[in-house]
Amino acid sequence: MSVSELDRRSPAETLAGYMSAAAIFLAAMALVSRPVVLALAALVLSLTATAIGGRWGRLHAIAVGAATVGFILGMTIAVVTNRPLF
Repeated sequence: MSVSELDRRSPAETLAGYMSAAAIFLAAMALVSRPVVLALAALVLSLTATAIGGRWGRLHAIAVGAATVGFILGMTIAVVTNRPLF
C-alpha cells in the first residue's frame, strides 16, 4: 500500500514541528531562570518554525504565543524577585 503525495511529510515540516515544541519548552523554562536568553531563543525558534511552515500551523502559533508570554512573565517574575535577567 502506498502513501499518497499529500499524506507525506517533508523533513522540513518535521523539523519545524520539533522546533515549535522546543520553543514552547524554552518559553516555559524562561519563567524559571534567565528570561532574556531563553525567551529570545524561544522566539527565534518559533518564528523560524513559522517561516518554514508545514501542516502544524496551530502548533507554530502556540509556540509564538508561548514565547511572547514567557518573555513578558519571565521578565516580570525576575524583576519582582530580584533574579538575574540574563
